[in-house]
Amino acid sequence: MNYVICRGSLMDGVDINILTWCGLSELSNIQEEQLWEEIGEIELFENCHSCEVIETSEIDEMPGQSDVFIKVVTTDVDTCKNEMRSAIMKRIEGVNS
Repeated sequence: MNYVICRGSLMDGVDINILTWCGLSELSNIQEEQLWEEIGEIELFENCHSCEVIETSEIDEMPGQSDVFIKVVTTDVDTCKNEMRSAIMKRIEGVNS
């Protein structure tokens, strides 16, 4: 059974706080800045093997106003959280608090 983790769009990101969701709410501001300078929320999910980013719709009405809407699904929420937590920690490794 697929569980929907979150929904979002390429322009706005996802509708959850990824850090809180995967148990990393204690990161410092410096660590968070380092993380989000390197990768976006949706790209972080795309790099996770235990979930799938699915395009649900697209708006392309005029230049600069287009967007792609997505949902992120998984069959194992706990595995996905662990994988996401590991991926984030690798990206901020060595960053001082």
